[in-house]
Amino acid sequence: MPASKKIAQSKKEPRTTVPRNTNPIPVKIKYDPDDKCLGKIKPVTLDLAKKEEIVWSSKNARVEITFDPKEFPFLVGRYRVARGGSIHSGIPVTDRAQEKTYTYTVTVVAVSDPKTQTPKRCPNVKMVAPVKPNKPLPSTIGEIRVKLAPVPEPPPPPKGQVKKK
Repeated sequence: MPASKKIAQSKKEPRTTVPRNTNPIPVKIKYDPDDKCLGKIKPVTLDLAKKEEIVWSSKNARVEITFDPKEFPFLVGRYRVARGGSIHSGIPVTDRAQEKTYTYTVTVVAVSDPKTQTPKRCPNVKMVAPVKPNKPLPSTIGEIRVKLAPVPEPPPPPKGQVKKK
C-alpha cells in the first residue's frame, strides 16, 4: 500500500488546548432588552507584571468593543463578542501599552429576538436579530488602567570595582 494511503487512513489526533499563561479578569457586559440599554461597566486595572488580561462576556446581546484606532494597549483595537460568548483581550503589548487609562466603547450590534421562533428540530438554537437600521445603537463606555511592570534595577557592581560613568 502506498505511503499516502497509510497517512490518509491513520486516526486523527485529538485536538489539545494549550493553557493560557495569563490571569483573566472577567468583565460582564449586561444588556437590558426591556430598556434597550447597556449597564455601566466597572473600570479595570491590568497589571502587566501579573500577566493580566480582560475576558469580556455578554449573555443576551452580540456586542463590539472598540478602542481609539491610534491608542489601544493590546494587539488589536476591536473585539466582537457573540451572544452568550466571551473573548480574551490578551495581555497588553509592552511596545504599545503605556501606564495610563484607556477608554473603549461597547456597542450592541445584535440582540436576542424573543419573537422569532426556532425550528422544533433545533431547540438549542437561539435566533439573533440585528439592531434596527436608522436607530442609534445602544452603547456605553468602559475604562482600562494599565499598570506597567517595574523595570528591575541593575545589580550593584562587585566590591572593589569602580562604576563606569
